[in-house]
Amino acid sequence: LIAHFRVSFFSKRSGRAAKSSTQYPIIAVVSPTDPLEPFPHINEGLEDVWFEEDLETIAHRLKILFIQQQQQRSKVLSPQPLKRVSLLRHGQSIAQLANPDTRSGDKNLLDAALSDHGRQQARHVLLHDEPELIVCSPLTRALMTTAIVWQRLQSNVPVIAHPALQEFSYKEGFENLGRNLHELERGGLFHLEKSIDGTKIRSRVETSLVQEKGEAQDGVWWTSSVESPDSRLEAFVCWLHSRQEHSILVVAHHNVFDHLLSQGNDEVPEIRNCDPIECLLTANGFRVIRARHW
Repeated sequence: LIAHFRVSFFSKRSGRAAKSSTQYPIIAVVSPTDPLEPFPHINEGLEDVWFEEDLETIAHRLKILFIQQQQQRSKVLSPQPLKRVSLLRHGQSIAQLANPDTRSGDKNLLDAALSDHGRQQARHVLLHDEPELIVCSPLTRALMTTAIVWQRLQSNVPVIAHPALQEFSYKEGFENLGRNLHELERGGLFHLEKSIDGTKIRSRVETSLVQEKGEAQDGVWWTSSVESPDSRLEAFVCWLHSRQEHSILVVAHHNVFDHLLSQGNDEVPEIRNCDPIECLLTANGFRVIRARHW
């Protein structure tokens, strides 16, 4: 397969890291047997590229490989401090209070909201640092948690809803399926409001990423709850790497965080409702540096 795609920090002409973040087109022969000959220093690990996937996913994987190998060889031309990312599981949801025997088949749990206790948990979240950015799942319980946490911050921190953070599970159910943007809008879930030093601050959750995915699928931005999250979460990690902010809060779900943390840690801490897990975002994934239950 001869593929044309774009990967940041890579030059076709020199085969070395570029000195700026300009994107350079790459033309390469991609196959399970032939490595990318023009770029021998990223040949290692190419067996990890899934060749049946689309070019965007392949580009994401190549970018991760490039970052990993550049860091391993200490040849990063413009070293930047590692991003500090706090992972926050949403507050207790009404689904967590449901009968386990009937939970997966209960249509009333579609896109489950927070319980009263879950709201209380969100009001008592303790963050080590105030983030420069909040990224949250577009599922209702994560949006509700985000709004409550945002109210307690001392600045107007931007909030972005990212569809890749949708929860997944190992059996079909309703609580992890989303609702379209119009329903979420009617519920006021994108509206943010608080008062800082007597000044009323109004903002809203940025939903362009959710809208973009929904437009491509007739308004359905979510996937089956049992679909493998590997590709979308790898793309999410690449997206985080590309952000300019160095302190980020991610509000999402148990299985999403368990998946992300299993990539870069020998042991995954217990992921409790509204209990932040502080990490450094490295080329190998999220490295835990602080957690209450570890």
